Amino acid sequence: MKQKKNSLPDHFSESDSCNDVQFKSSNQGVCILDRDLKITYWCANMANLTEISGEEMLTRELFKERYEHLFSLKKVFSQALSERTSFTVDHWNPERERWFRISIFPIEEQLFVTLRDVTPEKNRVTELTALKNLQKHILNSTSDLIWAIDKDYKLLLANEAYHQMMLNRTGEAICIGESVLQQRGEKDQRGARLQEWKRWYDLAFEGAHTKATIAVNETEVDYLYDVTFEPVISEKGGKHTIGVACFARDVSERARHLESIERQNSQLREIAWLQSHKMRAPLSNILGLTDLIMSSEKTEEKEEYVNHLQHSAVELDKIIAEIVQKISSQ
Repeated sequence: MKQKKNSLPDHFSESDSCNDVQFKSSNQGVCILDRDLKITYWCANMANLTEISGEEMLTRELFKERYEHLFSLKKVFSQALSERTSFTVDHWNPERERWFRISIFPIEEQLFVTLRDVTPEKNRVTELTALKNLQKHILNSTSDLIWAIDKDYKLLLANEAYHQMMLNRTGEAICIGESVLQQRGEKDQRGARLQEWKRWYDLAFEGAHTKATIAVNETEVDYLYDVTFEPVISEKGGKHTIGVACFARDVSERARHLESIERQNSQLREIAWLQSHKMRAPLSNILGLTDLIMSSEKTEEKEEYVNHLQHSAVELDKIIAEIVQKISSQ
């Protein structure tokens, strides 16, 4: 409820008395109440808006049983009359299923009242609120960080994931309108990294669509984020960048996974080297010895043993070669 000084709206003019008020607006209704809150004037627009005729309303109290939805306003009307103070209230009419904006102006011993249908405005506000809530839900439905800044590096919007990350990093919450490049709290370990962030922001302000992988320390744990910096372009007065929209995805787990794979590959390469060098050397010695034995004096039993030994050594050599080949191809 809005309280105003005792004055008439610009849509109306006043002569010597309230009954001489000249109605200037066609989208508002006007009525006048006496000190007993009885209707003394009810214009045609008021009848159209409320679907109640002037004949029905004149000389009757506004706050009677039929209009019980108005009972909550009686105190406001009485206060306006007793305190000589203007009020504006938005009121829901369940019979018409409409929102009306009621403005009350005390004049002499009477109340000058205007009525305007504001249902379309209320519906737009409701729709915008629903859209805003939907946007908020979409922003907060992801664990990715989403935020945007203006030309002064001040935060314009951010999802809950971004706010939580900043709280973890710095020990302090960041509010809309605060600089994202401001050193924050004793836990803030960003230091020189702020200049790195500024460099990426500046590239986007120059119109570049950039991506970077940036290390972030949160709660004494290092995280890696893939960050996209997108310039926000305004078409008004020629194309120019008015802000930067940022999207960051935590790739720490992926980086750790790749690091683990690289360690495993390194170990496999080491195994391959051991197999191809350290195991091959004694195996080569065995094959050489079998050749020597086979070239010396032969007996049937010795030849059988050496053949078995040579066959096993050749098979082992093939297995080692196959292992080395498979490891090298990965």
